[in-house]
Amino acid sequence: MRIVFTSNLYLPIMGGSVVVLDRLSRELARMGHQVVILTKTAGTGFQTYHEWQQHEQAPGVVAVCRFNGFADSVKVLRTADRVIMIEMSLNWLVAIAAAFKRPLVTHHTHFMPLDNVMRPYRILQYLAGLFIPAVACSKMIARQWGPHVGVLPNPYDVDVFYDTNTERDIDYIFAGRFGPEKGATLFIEALSRITSAFNTENQRLPRFAVAGKGEEEAGMRSKIAEAGLDDGMVHFGPASPVALAALYNRSRFVVIPSVWQEPFGLIGIEALACGCEVLCSDQPGLREATAGLALYFTTNDVESIAVAMLHASRQPKSRLIPTHRAAHLARHRTDQSAIHLLESSSHWDNHGR
Repeated sequence: MRIVFTSNLYLPIMGGSVVVLDRLSRELARMGHQVVILTKTAGTGFQTYHEWQQHEQAPGVVAVCRFNGFADSVKVLRTADRVIMIEMSLNWLVAIAAAFKRPLVTHHTHFMPLDNVMRPYRILQYLAGLFIPAVACSKMIARQWGPHVGVLPNPYDVDVFYDTNTERDIDYIFAGRFGPEKGATLFIEALSRITSAFNTENQRLPRFAVAGKGEEEAGMRSKIAEAGLDDGMVHFGPASPVALAALYNRSRFVVIPSVWQEPFGLIGIEALACGCEVLCSDQPGLREATAGLALYFTTNDVESIAVAMLHASRQPKSRLIPTHRAAHLARHRTDQSAIHLLESSSHWDNHGR
């Protein structure tokens, strides 16, 4: 069947919903479906309807259409057997209605904006969403958008994130955007606090990696230098998915000190798949992502983070229950999420009724 995704954001922009869209679209194409992504993000791909129409889509390849025209988008949508809208968008909803289709919506963000200011368009999105089938990335996000919203397990890439049984020569790793909401500087501050404890116990200083990029990069480098942690730093800066998986496989613990309420926490899933133990903020989304397979600390509390990091380092064996971890990871395989997505849309027929 032809499955058309609509999304304001797509690669090369990065973000949780973009990663999920990329993984699900590629998996559905691998399963034999014709998959098209309609997006507002500029980049490589088809720029006009005519260009897309004249192209014969190769099996297993996702077609990315970066149209600006409303009419061209409607023409593509009319060819769809299934329409899946990534995040609720009134603009896409109008185009989908003009194509006489009924979409499935996937929610990846909080209903209430980060600035806690409720704007009229958000209320309209919520009201429109009451009449549209929907799934969300976690139970917390599903509850915010309405009682009719189901949960779609966030997928991780099993071909990239898996345990390679590599020697774990890195103690701690932080992965994510270098921004205040992710708690990147809190990780460095907590690391600085536990260094004295390592010295007191005559242990080598902790080795760590920091994978990502963002506006706090300069501040983090300064904090690392001021704390005298340079010698223990194994990696600092961006890392591709493959490089990140390699770092996870070398690390004992991934630290997720997010300050804001993560809708889910895909980093936790990916790290668990690579055999890391997870230390993270005590939040609903992160608890759901780690399913109790983590050591939780108080959000936005450097002392609590430091205590958790030090406590974890003193444990001689993994605290993870292998069977529990395997069962949890199985639910979040990309192929399983893709099947779940198709099942959620099974009420449709080829006319979108």
